[in-house]
Amino acid sequence: MAIFMNKWVKALSFGAGFALSLSKTFGAEPDDLKLSYQQAMYIAGQDKLEEAFQIYQKIVASLGRHDLDLLRKMALQILDKGAKSDIPETRFLALLGAAVAFDESSLYLLENALRGNEREFQLIAINFLTQYHNDHADRAIESAMRSPYLIVRIAALQYLCEKQHPRAFSQAEALLCKVTNELTILFPELFFLLDDPRATRTIKRLFGNPKKEVRIATIQSAIRHEREDFVPIFRSLITQHEKSVQEAAIVALGFFKDYESRSQLKKLSLSTDGDLSLAATYALHQLGDDKATLKILECAASENIKALSLLENFENCDDLLIRLLYSNNMLVRVNASLILLKRNNPACLKVLPEIILRDGRDYAMARAYSPGHSFSYIKLIPNSEILAEETPLIKEQSLRIKEEILSEALMLPEKDFLAFSEMVLRAQQNDLVPHVTKLLEKLKTDEAKHLLKTYSQFVGAPLVRNYCNLALFRMGNEGQYKELLKEWLLEQNGIEMIRLRPFLPDEKKLTRFQLTAEETSRLALEALESFVQGSDEENITFILEIMNRLSPANRYVLSGLLIRSTL
Repeated sequence: MAIFMNKWVKALSFGAGFALSLSKTFGAEPDDLKLSYQQAMYIAGQDKLEEAFQIYQKIVASLGRHDLDLLRKMALQILDKGAKSDIPETRFLALLGAAVAFDESSLYLLENALRGNEREFQLIAINFLTQYHNDHADRAIESAMRSPYLIVRIAALQYLCEKQHPRAFSQAEALLCKVTNELTILFPELFFLLDDPRATRTIKRLFGNPKKEVRIATIQSAIRHEREDFVPIFRSLITQHEKSVQEAAIVALGFFKDYESRSQLKKLSLSTDGDLSLAATYALHQLGDDKATLKILECAASENIKALSLLENFENCDDLLIRLLYSNNMLVRVNASLILLKRNNPACLKVLPEIILRDGRDYAMARAYSPGHSFSYIKLIPNSEILAEETPLIKEQSLRIKEEILSEALMLPEKDFLAFSEMVLRAQQNDLVPHVTKLLEKLKTDEAKHLLKTYSQFVGAPLVRNYCNLALFRMGNEGQYKELLKEWLLEQNGIEMIRLRPFLPDEKKLTRFQLTAEETSRLALEALESFVQGSDEENITFILEIMNRLSPANRYVLSGLLIRSTL
């Protein structure tokens, strides 16, 4: 059960018996020690960190060790003070500090954020409360259903549905009646999460929703949740006039191998609409129709991107895919390489570096879909940096796709994955370096360690060096990796570990010998998080030193880390 602030205010001083015990053990005067505790707590709550920790150091000297309970209370005082600030940025940082702490002692700060008026703060609070998985946090999340912000209520509802909360269905039904048509598309997945006959009745209504987007979303959710009981509805939907709904229903019938629909699917495979024809042909392939399989292979050979996207689980098509790597059409080359990657064929590496590594063409990657969202493929967007300034989401989506590609590459033969990883490290592809080093850390082989050790000494590439040091430290390797990280952290006097702006235009002018503020912040936070995995006195001492050195804006996230380090 969480310990809340009002209880802590009553417990700021220690009992006389405890102080007397300390004095007998360490030679301190009971009243002096008691006063020092009170002073440290009070001054920490006044944002006078340097003075508060000077008093704390005297207590440490008296005890001969760290007082973990006092440190937790001092750190919570700092977070509590920040959460009550009139400055929104300070409240934001204090909220993130409470989230980083991931301890029930700071849970009340997340609850308070839910009761506040800032939509963004409420969303952050829900995101972190869902990680607690206890009754107290669940009650707090359910209270978010009273938020004035619809997006907050939907976020809370998703968690309640995932948890099969007893009131999840009634909450979902009530909210469904209040949302606009555009947001109804979010609800099919929520109702499919519920193991409730009432939810099934609601899903049947959603199949008949006037908005075709809602019907398509409902079909897709039925496939994801393998709800074969809706096959009769899919049969009726393939007769609808909206081709996008037909396409989605056709693919569903193929997925559930509905042989009763074979004759109707054969008719639809002859449609003049390319997407309908391909969907029906693919459904027939899933029913074991060899002619349909051959037709899809022929379409892919003729460089039909959507047909190409279906080949992941086809037998004996690697030779075709490898031929397509030499196509004059870059989209064909890219998507053929991605299918080969999913098939764990290292031939994909002929093209993958071309799209993963940054070059003068400056491409971003995005997913494109057929009208019924049955087929998807990767498209390339030129001038990504220019677009990213106007639409940051493009850059983030592209990065996520590239990280997924790297994760899938982990399933390639080890020598091929290591060669691919080395390309990223050698090219100093800084946006991908953190993910690559985590994958190498996950691999844990001697060859992976050797690669990390090699690039931990890469001259002129501070991000590469330090992420390799971090991975080696987390892998438990002997060496000076932890000390090197500490030295680097102590040099970062002006950094802010939580950046409120995702991109600054002048950062493009930095050389590879420098790190952007975002890169520095992320690396610093990841390194410090690695230091607080256990109650190591050396790590606690280092965090206290960092708190005195880094920007005052960091005190909140560091307070959260301090709480974690004392658990």
